[in-house]
Amino acid sequence: GDMHRAIDNFRRANQLAPLADTDRFTLAMAFVKIGDDPHAREELNALSQKHPGQTLYLYWLGRLDYDQRRYAEAVAKLQRAAELDPRSARIEDALGLAFDMQGRMEQALAAFQKATALNRAQPAPSPWPPHNLGYLLLRMEHYSEAEAALRESLRYDPSLAISEYHLARTLEKQQRSSAAIEEYKKAIRDDPASADACYSLAVLYRRLHHDNEAEAMFSEYRRRKAAQP
Repeated sequence: GDMHRAIDNFRRANQLAPLADTDRFTLAMAFVKIGDDPHAREELNALSQKHPGQTLYLYWLGRLDYDQRRYAEAVAKLQRAAELDPRSARIEDALGLAFDMQGRMEQALAAFQKATALNRAQPAPSPWPPHNLGYLLLRMEHYSEAEAALRESLRYDPSLAISEYHLARTLEKQQRSSAAIEEYKKAIRDDPASADACYSLAVLYRRLHHDNEAEAMFSEYRRRKAAQP
């Protein structure tokens, strides 16, 4: 497709004269997009060696490690990047995810809290750091803090279905069933491909003895499941 064509063009240009760093980085991102880990890594390593103080390349090398489930390597690179750029919400957020995958919940929590605070100061905050913080707090059973973080995420992106889903689960854990039902419905509407919220809502309806609604939601869950690749 277009991405492969772009890569061929860059490669041909590189044979004529070495690519500028910005073009090499664009090429690396093209490799990331098509899932070509070895070539992406090769470009990013070359850039990182040339500019050891530039956190952008370290961040993406850490992201590649994370995607390859090499969490210890991801943590090492992202911690180095965070030392070089302590104001980056994106680096702290990625570090939190890597800690989380290692089951290091306290370190993940600290990273997500820092990422969320740094993110808040951005001109256009991302919904992801507060989502990731809220989802971890939900699993740690700190429900009121989880709710606050997930609501912050939804202030930045009011139709982020995964935040609506995790907020619904948080409200349900607090026995706030009608508020949970509303959030489940939003998650189901805002992500027509996802089946998880349908299942959770069906189970909640069944527990509340809303049998017709439960049945309808179970069938929607089955329909969505069948449509998934």
